[in-house]
Formats: sequence, C-alpha cells, structure tokens
Amino acid sequence: MPGDVVDEQKPWRKTFQPCSVETSRGDVLLVVQSFIAAFNDGSKQIAKNNALSEMKSRCQSLQFLAHLHTLPASVFSPVLDIVSTLCVDTNDNDSLRNDLVALLFDIAGGAVLVGYPTPPFAKVLATLVRTVVDAIIELTNADLEASFILHLQTLATCLRGNVGVKLFVSELPTRKELVRTLALLLNRTDDASILIYAMSVLACLVLHEPMGRKLFQPKNVSHALALVVSILDSDTASSSSMMLRFDSTSSSSALDTVRLQLASVNLVLDWATQPWILDLLETSGEIVHLVEVMLPRLHLHETVQRLHVALHFLHGVAATSHRLRKTIGSKCPPLAKVMAVVLHPVAIVAIAATKFFVALLTDDKPLVETLLDDASIADPASTPPPSAAMSFANPTTPASAQSSTPDKLLPLLQPLLIGLFRTLHATITQLVRHDVVPAVSSDVDHRPSNDLNNPISATDAYQHAVWICLLLVQLGADARIVTLSVPLINFSQLVGLAQREATLYESLPPEAALEFTPRFSLAFMALVGALVIHNDMDDDVLRECHATLQHPAVAFVAARGLCQVDEKQWTLRVLAFLRRVFALSIHSTKSPQLLPLADALYAAHQKHHDAIVSWTDRVTRRDAALQLASKQVDRVTAELDLVRANAADERMLARTEHARLQKELDAQRTAHEHVLESLTANMETQLGKVKAHCDGLLRQLQDKTDALEKKRAQLQDSRMQRGQLDQDNQALQRKLLMLEMRLDEVGEANAAAAADVERMSTKARQAQTELESMSEAYAAQSGDLLAARESNTHLKRTVELHEEKHESLYRQLVLLAKAHHQQTDDLRRTTEEREVAVRELQEAHAKLDDLHQHVEDQEIRIQSHKEHMAELERTIVRYEQSVAEEQARSSSLRHDLDMLRHQHVKMQNEAAAIVMQNAELQRQVDTTTAALAQRDGDVQRLKAELNKYAKIQAMIHQLSDGAAVTALSQRSTPDSASPGSHHAFVPETQFSQ
Repeated sequence: MPGDVVDEQKPWRKTFQPCSVETSRGDVLLVVQSFIAAFNDGSKQIAKNNALSEMKSRCQSLQFLAHLHTLPASVFSPVLDIVSTLCVDTNDNDSLRNDLVALLFDIAGGAVLVGYPTPPFAKVLATLVRTVVDAIIELTNADLEASFILHLQTLATCLRGNVGVKLFVSELPTRKELVRTLALLLNRTDDASILIYAMSVLACLVLHEPMGRKLFQPKNVSHALALVVSILDSDTASSSSMMLRFDSTSSSSALDTVRLQLASVNLVLDWATQPWILDLLETSGEIVHLVEVMLPRLHLHETVQRLHVALHFLHGVAATSHRLRKTIGSKCPPLAKVMAVVLHPVAIVAIAATKFFVALLTDDKPLVETLLDDASIADPASTPPPSAAMSFANPTTPASAQSSTPDKLLPLLQPLLIGLFRTLHATITQLVRHDVVPAVSSDVDHRPSNDLNNPISATDAYQHAVWICLLLVQLGADARIVTLSVPLINFSQLVGLAQREATLYESLPPEAALEFTPRFSLAFMALVGALVIHNDMDDDVLRECHATLQHPAVAFVAARGLCQVDEKQWTLRVLAFLRRVFALSIHSTKSPQLLPLADALYAAHQKHHDAIVSWTDRVTRRDAALQLASKQVDRVTAELDLVRANAADERMLARTEHARLQKELDAQRTAHEHVLESLTANMETQLGKVKAHCDGLLRQLQDKTDALEKKRAQLQDSRMQRGQLDQDNQALQRKLLMLEMRLDEVGEANAAAAADVERMSTKARQAQTELESMSEAYAAQSGDLLAARESNTHLKRTVELHEEKHESLYRQLVLLAKAHHQQTDDLRRTTEEREVAVRELQEAHAKLDDLHQHVEDQEIRIQSHKEHMAELERTIVRYEQSVAEEQARSSSLRHDLDMLRHQHVKMQNEAAAIVMQNAELQRQVDTTTAALAQRDGDVQRLKAELNKYAKIQAMIHQLSDGAAVTALSQRSTPDSASPGSHHAFVPETQFSQ
C-alpha cells in the first residue's frame, strides 16, 4: 500500500499518511480516550490492534505529540501504563518489542506528567537499562544494531526532564554498571547518534556529581560541541522548499534526524545548567556558529522540522544565559524580517517563535530599539525625519506632538503589528462572543497546574494570544511601537475578556478554582498598562481606566494576579499596572476607587478559607465514615461467625452425603473392575497371538539374514578374485607395453639394416669386380641377415600369442563384471526383503505398544470416571443454582427486550415524524421561494415605474424653470440672469435616493 512505508533497517518505524489537516487538542483527547477504552473494556484483540495502530500512526505527527503531552494526568498516565505493559514481550519477560518501544519513545519524550514510574513503566525502564548494559558488554566492534540505538534513545528521552524517572534509575542496582559501560562506549564507537544519546543519559545521571566533572571536562565538552555542530549544521531539507504541515510526515530517516538534532540541543541545554560548562559555552565559537546557522531559518518558507529545531535551540540558549542572549541579539537580523514566524500558520511553531522573542527581548530596551532601528535602516525611503525621530525618542513628548508624526514609521513592521493585533482581537472575539469551551468536569481537564486548570488555555489560540501580549509588552519599550499600537487596543476588550474568564472561574469546582489563573486577561492588562497608560494620557482615557479598574471582572483578574502562588511574574505585572495607574492618579482630580479590588481580594481569600473549611469538613466526614465502617466491620464479623457455624452444619451434611456417594462409587468400582478383568483376559489372548506371529516373523527374518550373509561372503570372494584379475591384467598390460617398445626397437634396427643392405648392394654393383674376391664374406653376411629375419618372425609370433592371451583375459574380466552385477542385484533384493521384514516387525511392536497403551488408557479412564462421578454430584448442585439464576436473568432480559422493542417503535415513530416535518419544511421553503420570486418581480416593476415617475417630475420642473426664465428675460437684461437658474432642481426624496 502506498500509505505505509517501512524502513528496512528499522521495521518498527513506519511512515503513515496524515489523517487530517489540523489536529486539535479535542481530537487528541478523543483518540486517547478511545485507545484507553479499547484496552480497559475487554474488547477483542482486533479492536486493540486497531487502536494500537491508530495510536502509532498519530504519534508520527509532532503536533499530535505536543497536544498529547499537555493532556491531564488522569488521561496521560493510563496511556503510558498500557504502552509500557505492551512493551514487554509476553513470551519472554526479559525482551522488549521494538515497535512499542518506539511508541513509548514518542509518548514519554517531552512529557512533564510522568512522575515516579508506575510498576509497568518501572519494569520497562529496568529492562531498558539491562538491555543497554548487556548490549555494550557483548559488543565486539563499533557497529551496533538498530534496536540498541532505539533502547538507548528511549532511555535518554525518559530520563530528561523527569525527576521521578531519574530517581528510579538512580535507585537501580545496575546504575553504576550503566554509567561505567556508557563511559566505556564513548571511546569505542564513532556513531553520532550513539554518542549523543549516551552523553544525554550520563548528563542526566552524573552531571551534578564529581564523576560528572571528570566525564565532562572542558576538552571532552569541546569535542562534543564539535559533534553537535556537525549534527545541527546538516541540511535535512531544502530551506527554499514549500512549507510543510505540522501533521505531515516524511520518511523515518528524516524523523530520526530531527529527533537526533533535538536531543543534541537538549544535551547542550543540560550542560548549561552547570557553571563550569556554561562559562565554556559562553566563550565557545561553536555556539556563535550555531546561532549564525539557526537565525537565517526564521522565515515562513522554511520547513517545519528545521524551524522547530532552530526555535528550540534559540529559545533554550536565550533563556539560559544573559551573555548568550546578548550574542543572539547582536547576530539577530531586523525584527521585520525574522518576526514573521510569530504568525506562522502552524500554531505550535508560532507559539514557540513568540516564546523565543519574549525571551530574547526580556526587559532589554536598548536591544529592542537596536533591532527596530535596523528595520528602519533596511528601508531608507521610510526613515522618518530627525524631528519625528526625536519626538519618539522623548517619552515626555505631548500626545498632540506624537499624533502629528507620520504613521509610516516602520513600514516593514507595521503589517506584522496589525497581524498580531488581529490575532488578539480574533481570539478575544472567539472567547467573548462564542461559548466555544463548555464547563469541563474535574476528571477531564483538571490537573495540578495553573495552565491546565484553565479549560480555555487548552486551545492553541489562547496560548498564542497570551505570548503575543507579552511580546507586545516587550516591544512597547520603543515609542514608535506604542504610537502604532495605541489605536488598535482599548479598555472594552479588557473588560469583555475579564468577564469571560470570571464566568469560567465561577463555573469551576472549588479545587480547580483555587489554582485558576486568567493568563490571557492578565497579559492583556499588562499590555494595556504598557501601551495605553503613560504620563501624557488624556483625562478621558484616565477616567475610562478608573472605570475599567472598578469593574468587578477586572478587579477579579487583578486580585487573581496579586494572589499568585505559582508564578510571581503575573504578580509583578499586575503591580506594575496598578503603580502606573496610581502614579497618574496622584496628579489627577479623581483617584481610582479601590473598593472593587478590595472586594475581589477579600472574595479570593474567602474562597481560600471556604476551601480549607470544606477540606476540614471532608476530613471530618471521612473520619466519621471510618468509624461507621469499623462498626460495619464488627457487624460483618458477627455475621461471619454465624455463617461459619452454618457452614459447619452444612459440612456435616456434606460428609454424610459424601459417605453415601462413596458407597455408590465402591459399587461402581467393583463393576468396573469385573469389566476390566474380562477386558484384560481378552487382551492377553490377543497379545499371545501377536507374540506367536512376531516369533514366526523373527525366524523368517533370521533365515533371510543368514542367506544374506552367505551372499555377502560370496560377493566378497568375487570382489577379491576381481581384484586379483585386475592386478594380473595390469601386469600383462605393462608387459605388452614393453613388447611394443621392443618391437619398435627391432623395426628401427631392421630399417637401419635395410639401409645398410642398400648401401652394400650399391657398393656391390660399383665393385662388381671385388665381389668375387669377397664371396666368403658376402656369404657370412647373408647368413647373419637370414638369422635376423628369422628372429623378427619369431618376435611377431610371440606378439600375436600375447595379444590372444590378452583378449582371453579381457573376456574373463567381462564375465566377472557380469557376475558381480548379478550378485549386486541379488544383494539389493535381499536387503529390500530384510527391510520389509524389519518394517513388519516394527509394526508388530507398535501394535503391541498400542495394546499396552490401550490397557493404560482403560485404567486412566476408570480413574477419571471415578473422579467424574464425584464432580458430577457437585455439578448437579451448581446446575440447580445456575438454573435459578438463569431463570432470573432470562426474566430480566425478557423485560429489557420488551423495553427495547418499545423504544425501537418509539424511535421509528419519531423518525417518521421527522421525515414528515422535513417534507413540510421543504414545502414551506418552496412556497417561500416562489413568494420571493414574485416579490422580486414586483420590486422590478415598481423600480421601473419609479424611474418613469422621476423622469416625469424632472421634465415638469424643467418646463416650469424654462417658463420662469423666459419671464425673467422679458423683464431684465441678459447680463443680470442668475447663474443657478440654468440647472434643474430635483428634490431629494426616498425614490431619488
């Protein structure tokens, strides 16, 4: 299928197609609740597998994971427990399923609600530690399998940011061995991912200890920083490519690269918590290089993954050190170029970007002015005149002088400011005019956190709006931003937003209300104080500010900000707002009324007191309930003693019944023994017959074995004869070769002699005269020649005799081979007959074993029959009870079936009524459409008549004016004619309009 792509090296990592364009927190909550329900309500295995596959596919989305990590603990903890339970292999408790370990990595990574591990999660953590240690110990080379990397990165992700997990791993007996093996692994591998995750685990475990100082020395940190730079500086995607959705998923390798880059950033941030490493980071050129690499990524055309990594790094570094924040500010481009990511279409990226700029511009007015001045220099045509710049630089300039300044002070930043305020206004409108978030029960959205106790803050738009307000407060340090922003904000928005969050506060349970923080209202109040309230504000605006502060909802928001126990920044912002208002009221004729604020503070403290009283009453009620429960336990104990006495009586009756059943069982046993004896006799008779038949088969097998042995002996003798003949044949062949060689030598000698004879005959012809004198010598030579010829003839006859003897030996060898082949066939037939006999003997033994087994089965059946008789008596009693229960259940089911039938008939009637209503509504719509068409015709006709009437009126007035002009021309000269009399006058009527 094209929807699923599996990595061959990592089969547990799959790539799925996105399910939707936008993933909201409500969608994530529904998916998680269905996942929990599938594993808790006893669903079938196919339903569990479908829920697990759905969860795996959704966890490939970073936006889904971001919402998952913000779910309440009552929803997140069951998911973590279920996945942890499934991680451990059911067949082998010491092994883990890699696909579910990958899912655990996605779920646990970045979560803040893990806490101390539950038993399933603790088992998975202990197994992860053990597998990592074992894999490192068994390592023989630098190459590790992918499952080890998965286990290592999962362990590192679970440790980071979770104090409970760190405490649990530190308490394990294998903790020292884990640290030691990881420290050794750093010197045995060059894999970047293994090095990063191993250092992350070590940083979480020993960074605050003396051993951490030894491991993370300046030299080692420098090498590690070079590795981090090589990882973060790699281009995983083209920066000029089209923007990807936060839901969309790329290949698993790209996701692994993003995870590795995020882990590298987290490692650097963990190092920055230690002063001796922070000093090194502040003076390191690698950090400056990374800042220069990450800042150019802040634009809307960058891929979401790269933008996410860049914002994570920049925000972490800016929030860690003032010196590093100054470094980022000096390298940062103008705000008009980089701050557009604050309005990124992906909400989580936009929130991360807003957090980064808030951390960068924290109460640093010179940095804000520098970045804004850079934006002005970037467009020289839009630079304001010196007088205007001076008026903005002076905060005591009157409002009239500032209003005369040109509007286009920052033309590149002005659209961005308008977009930020448009986002704020849209979020306020959504919260105030539409009740999009109903009252949430405490078991769904109630969590021990200020942010999560606010149901409205569950939306991305709410969080984005809060951070936008804080960003605008930081930008408000520049007077030009104030001038551009003042027309876009008013006190009525603060009042409406405060009323909405006050209403929500009243609808929350008491426990949730105590931890409730109206963050949007507080941030908007700080924004109003930074932009609107200043020394030169008008008296009307000051009176409106006093009236707003006297509003009960605004007073409630201020009181909640002053009564903070979790985040003191809100208290500081509210105090700054009130200080500005009171400072301006000193020079005014009217001071603000503090009674609403006092009432809100009193109500807040009263609510705290009521909560304490309710908790005290709850404890008292629980003590009373405990005493009542102890009394009930005493009463139940007495009833239990009575039940025990009744049980003793029933036990006596049961013993009597058991004795009766034992007698019946003895009688049945006697009958079964008689049956068994007869069956045993029959079996023994059949066994004797089978034994006789087996003895006969054994004798036949012995006879055939003896015959086979004789044939084997004969075959062995024939083989020996054949070997002897082969040796003789080889000797004769050698002799034949020698004779052939001698014949060749004789032939050569004969040829030489013939040549000599020819030469001698030639000489004889030449020396005919000498023949007579040499006759005796010639006669002797002729005798020698005759002797040589005779010896040659004798040799030929000897060779022919040897050839005849060789042919006879060859015929004997052929006969021997045929005899050997026949003996081999006889041996094969004999072997087959023996195998058949052996097979028949084995079958006879098997039949004998079956008979023995049958006898044993009969004995077992007799024993089981005895047990079955006892079980049958007990089953009869249980059956009578179950019959009564089934009758009661069937009656209730019959009643439920009748009720369901009535409901079904009722629903059918309602459906028919709805169909009739729809038909009636359709007829009314048709009638209305026809009436509208008729009215349109009437309107067109009336318009035509009105046009005609207007033309007639104009002609009448024109004629009347013409007659008047003629009369006047007769009475006066043409030079004294009125210039306005030549134009016709048409009165303004509703028709002309």
